[in-house]
Amino acid sequence: MASLARFWRLVIYILSPVRWAEEAHGWGTLVPMIPGIGVVLGLIALAVTLLGQPVAIVAFVLGVPLIMSVLAGFKLLTKIERFEQKQPGLVFGDPNVTKVLIGPVESTIASAAVNTAIEMSGESSPQVQLGQRIHVKGEVFIGRSQVSNDPENRVPEAQVGDAVITITFITKDGKEAFKLDGRWTENEQPGTRPQLAPIDDIRRRDLIPNGEPNNIDVALKYEGDDCCYAFNDETCKYVEGWRDPKYTLPEAEYQVHVVLKGVALPESAEEWLVLRNLGKDRGIELERSTPLVPSKEGSRPR
Repeated sequence: MASLARFWRLVIYILSPVRWAEEAHGWGTLVPMIPGIGVVLGLIALAVTLLGQPVAIVAFVLGVPLIMSVLAGFKLLTKIERFEQKQPGLVFGDPNVTKVLIGPVESTIASAAVNTAIEMSGESSPQVQLGQRIHVKGEVFIGRSQVSNDPENRVPEAQVGDAVITITFITKDGKEAFKLDGRWTENEQPGTRPQLAPIDDIRRRDLIPNGEPNNIDVALKYEGDDCCYAFNDETCKYVEGWRDPKYTLPEAEYQVHVVLKGVALPESAEEWLVLRNLGKDRGIELERSTPLVPSKEGSRPR
């Protein structure tokens, strides 16, 4: 009887929820442990009754780690499920090209950003904002992508904070033409700020989990021009007509790799597009494309 009493004291000490909860995680750990501990104690008691104490000890040594591992796995799966319920759900929408008439407008420090977009395509489109000291005039084709955060559970925790974009343009032979920071169309326009004010924060955008599209500017082309141009907030603020020579895209076809990163996003989201500069007086086309894979010479279609 004395040995049996010592055995039960050992069992109670090892499985004591009060000891575990108090030393490790506090009283909140007690509740999820009670069912498992009850099962273990019940099995040991049954083994002692049916098989005797020695066999019960062996069953205890082998069974307790197994049962506790199962309980730990169940708890881990529960955490994973709760984590997945709060995950964002980024969805890239169809890219589009909109033709707008701009100007003639000269925006200065005294008269900052001015809305001058006149809809010509018959479709709704965000207005174009003109930056300071920038002379812009003419009919312009603007190619845009779009992304929405449409998770299964639209909870606040599914928001993607401080989302930033990087856009890479790749020539038809698989070589990188250039890479630049992307621009959110609906964010505050850089021309609304003083000339020397920083604009890095304008690159960032919170993607609210509401399923609404967030537009991304990709390229523009003035009617009558041979070349189109990639553009972003820096070019809108500092470059005449938003046509930066280092972002020139002559008549050709280009692969466009859009990469999006943000807070609460487990891994970067990406989209592949194809941009076609159709030549003088023919505008541009922007469509979805298949991803490219790296090669020794650059990138090539899959």
